[in-house]
Amino acid sequence: MGRLTQKSPTFGWFYLLLLLVCLPRFVQAQDDEKVAANAPPKLTKAPSVTEFIDATYPLDAKAQGIEAKVTVAFTVTTNGTAEDIEVIESAGDAFDQAAIAAVKRFKFSPAEVDGEIAPVRIQYTYNFTLRQAAEPMPNPSTNSDSDPPNGKAAGGGRLIGRLILKGYRTPLVGFEVKLSTGVQSFTDEEGRFRFETVPTGTVIVSVDQADFFPIESEETISEGKETDVTYFIERKSFDDSVVVVGKRVKKDVVKRTIRIEEIRLIPGTNGDALSVIQNLPGAARTPFGNTDLILRGGGRTQAYLNQQLIPLPFHFGGLRSTVSSALISDIQIYPSNFGVEYGRINGGVVDIQLREPRRDAVHGFVEADVFDAGLLIEMPIGDSGGLAIAFRRSYFDAILAVALPADSAVSLPTAPRYYDAQILYTNSHGPHAYKLLAYGSSDRVVALLSEANENNPQARGSARLALEWIGGQAEWSYRFKPGMKNTLNLSYLTTSTEASFGSTVDLDFLFHQVLIRDTVDLTLSDSFKLRMGLDADILWSRIDAYGSGGPPKEGEPTNSSGLEETIGIDLADFLPSPATWIEVQASWGPVLFVPGLRLDYLAPTDEYILQPRVTTRWQTTQDLVLKAGYGFYAQTPEGDEFNEGLGNPNIKSERGWHLSAGTEYKITESLAFDGSVFYKDFDRLVRRVDDPAVRVDNQGIGRAYGLELLLRQNLTSRFFGWIAYTLQRSERRDAPGEEWRLFDTDQTHNLILVGQYKLTRKWTLGLRFRYVTGNPDTPVEDTIYEADADRFVPIYGDTNSQRFDNFHQLDLRVDREWTFDTWRLTAYLDVRNVYNRANASARNYNYDFSESMPRFEIPVVPSFGVRGEF
Repeated sequence: MGRLTQKSPTFGWFYLLLLLVCLPRFVQAQDDEKVAANAPPKLTKAPSVTEFIDATYPLDAKAQGIEAKVTVAFTVTTNGTAEDIEVIESAGDAFDQAAIAAVKRFKFSPAEVDGEIAPVRIQYTYNFTLRQAAEPMPNPSTNSDSDPPNGKAAGGGRLIGRLILKGYRTPLVGFEVKLSTGVQSFTDEEGRFRFETVPTGTVIVSVDQADFFPIESEETISEGKETDVTYFIERKSFDDSVVVVGKRVKKDVVKRTIRIEEIRLIPGTNGDALSVIQNLPGAARTPFGNTDLILRGGGRTQAYLNQQLIPLPFHFGGLRSTVSSALISDIQIYPSNFGVEYGRINGGVVDIQLREPRRDAVHGFVEADVFDAGLLIEMPIGDSGGLAIAFRRSYFDAILAVALPADSAVSLPTAPRYYDAQILYTNSHGPHAYKLLAYGSSDRVVALLSEANENNPQARGSARLALEWIGGQAEWSYRFKPGMKNTLNLSYLTTSTEASFGSTVDLDFLFHQVLIRDTVDLTLSDSFKLRMGLDADILWSRIDAYGSGGPPKEGEPTNSSGLEETIGIDLADFLPSPATWIEVQASWGPVLFVPGLRLDYLAPTDEYILQPRVTTRWQTTQDLVLKAGYGFYAQTPEGDEFNEGLGNPNIKSERGWHLSAGTEYKITESLAFDGSVFYKDFDRLVRRVDDPAVRVDNQGIGRAYGLELLLRQNLTSRFFGWIAYTLQRSERRDAPGEEWRLFDTDQTHNLILVGQYKLTRKWTLGLRFRYVTGNPDTPVEDTIYEADADRFVPIYGDTNSQRFDNFHQLDLRVDREWTFDTWRLTAYLDVRNVYNRANASARNYNYDFSESMPRFEIPVVPSFGVRGEF
């Protein structure tokens, strides 16, 4: 069997098709507990007032007939008391002190977070009126027990109703509802309120809550009858009104989290979740259309969804990720020094966390832009279940069908198209929590090439590519008792690829993968927590391939040509790769120490590898944290590298050592600084060799080091954004005695500015600016004419010895929202490359490689989209 060579443009197609499948095939999944441990806390029960205290009315104000309102924020403790009270909206010192004194004496039923009693922080508006309240604040959950016989109110009428967030159809919990008679009530978990006995005649109902527009409504009460009303209340700001206090332990050196509220409005991303990652420190900018995730200079980076791997995180072209952003709660990025839960990679981790479906009512949206259209439906199922269904499909095929001229050199029997779908069901019952997920993705294109490529006359005929995967997850979490929990997650994935390019490439890949993870969390004391787990990845594969050329190794040009051999393989393989890990979280005062150990069996290389890792954090002051970490990481080779028909079955795993240190400083409640330095050291890197009996070996070494700075303004009622800067160097040496050279994606400087400002409640403006050092490039110095194939073969100079021009680009986005009672409509215009910068990331050569011109990325690209939500 001849070996794959990298000698022609045909090789570029073969590389693209093979790499897209082989990389996700052999990247193993191991992320179950990480999501469980770091998932955003969920408020499962809101606090409610059980004992209301009337504030002492300031005498001077009462004598002068002055009324006022004071908004305070405070923490509802696990004991049901109010602590850390601060005034948010003042009415003067006398009213402020009276409100604080009253709130201090309130009694609450505690909140519950993730099913456990926990402290939360809320806001409350105390209204000082000259009308004396006729009844104390009731406990909403017990109001229904006081119904008179036959549901009739004696001596008046009954008034019941609901408060709904306008445009969202979400019940508003814990809101004060007042009548002009001085009586008050509070809404329950369904947003309902009730007044049992209201005098007949006209009464004014009012709601005046911080961060919401007040309402007053005149209602007519009839003797012995019930009046039912619904009020739609509109937000002034977009801050969460309940904040969980101290629920999660931060244990990582660098973990950057992006909330979905921020993701949707970042310019240049079309609201796509994974596309935002390249806007953070440490993430390399990849050319438009490239789907790679590269963090801190090198090593494989893997994306995970809800505790398991995503076979292909992006659709082709990188325009859209394969999971609906509307189902994502947040994304956590670990550029290096990730914990022992993760394995089989030595680059970075992207951890996508799904939210639970909403259970208060049926919700959803329909959206469309110039690329695709999507929808989401979510609803309650029973008393404690929730269901969400998401679907998206592109319509490139419909556009290109009419856009391509009849005499084009390329015809598209099947134009590029993609779609993806997810079905998510969650439920909880007592100490048990369940989650079921079915998901899948499909990309397909067929092209007919009527004219040959001038660098390769054989490249003509049909070209087709189909990338498809489908899978399911089942998770069961059981809390034995406080401080002891077990989480079992099972996943199954099927991934297939069918690809061909003229008569030179024909590929048919099929992979079945079973992922098993079981994780135990033990909280032994307030300062000591033990976590341990099992992580198994079981892979069955079938590869039927015929082609010339081969996937390039790092540093090899993608447009080379020359002598080549043709190979044909038909391989079946079974690769079980289990792992076990243990981690300790120990704290001594302000210092947190997290050592861990992971043991992997890597089936592709038949190795047992023990990997120690450790991180530490020191909370020097309330606002300042120092942090550091060190770890050892082993990465499985790519599929074409260890298979006997393609590579070398005797190669070993690539290894990496991560070292990082940094600081976090909280400048204000919403403004924070994060700075880190890092160093990665690699050895046993795979490189290509000329010996056809070996093909590849592990003689390469590498290193990456740099500085990352992030100044971030968290989402407030009007503004969020960040300034990110990375100074970095990544280089490798392919053989002993050779000179160090740059990695393909080495970028010395990477500056990113992201900002979004809410001009009004309806208009939002966003901006993104990027300035990045140009990627390295390998020059062509000479050519050889190959008479048998009638083509020229390039002779390359030193690898990555020159660069493309520096990249810079400005993207703008403007959003307009219309809010109706039960739904809302948003329209946006997202313009990429506003000033039409010509950014190059590759070169096109003429037939004999004597002339070249830069291959530019996108020009000005406006994208218009609409979204209707209910």
